[in-house]
Amino acid sequence: MLQPHGLRPVQQRRHAYLQHARQPGQQPTLRGAGGGRPPPGAGQRPDRQHGTIHMSMSAPRQSGFSMLEVLVALIVISLGLLGIAGMQAAAINSTSIARSRSLGAIAAQSMAAAMHANTAYWGALSASGSWSVSASGVISGTPSLSQTVVCSASGTTCTAANIAGYDATQWGSGTISALPGGSGQIACNPASSATPVVCTITVYWLEKSRSVNAASMTAATASQSYQMVVVP
Repeated sequence: MLQPHGLRPVQQRRHAYLQHARQPGQQPTLRGAGGGRPPPGAGQRPDRQHGTIHMSMSAPRQSGFSMLEVLVALIVISLGLLGIAGMQAAAINSTSIARSRSLGAIAAQSMAAAMHANTAYWGALSASGSWSVSASGVISGTPSLSQTVVCSASGTTCTAANIAGYDATQWGSGTISALPGGSGQIACNPASSATPVVCTITVYWLEKSRSVNAASMTAATASQSYQMVVVP
């Protein structure tokens, strides 16, 4: 049988440990029953016991776009807007060019139709003739064409030469005036025994050209023309 006094050394050591732990500023030290190594976890921080380590980690937070990213975005948007503006300007310029060229062709065809309707004058020329017609309807050249007789007036009697002059005047003040800086020219060769009268109708106008290369092309206005050969 065990004697009661055999348990006293263990109780005394526990009592001494508790007394030592109550004193401020003292770190208690545990020893085994035989004075050996302290039990696992003794004297360690509570958060490191049982092999557990608690770490405080926070993910970095983004605070939005930086100033550099905003500037890059503005540059990209500006380049895009400039490209759109350039495309619109090119489209408007192309539309204006197409309109002028269409009007030039219509003007030449209009004068050709007037010549075909008045073959008594245009088809019977016995000498070379050349006339310039302005946008206001002023005719200059030889042989002279009358610009004063209004053949469309009621009761007016017009000769073939009067009708030719009236048609040329209306041609200049009508279709030619719709062109930017428009003017017209008529040149005819007389008939011979082998060939009929041949007339060349030329329509001139001003057209803005888009600059492509400073060494070869400027952005100033340039004169354009449309030419048609007619046999009255």
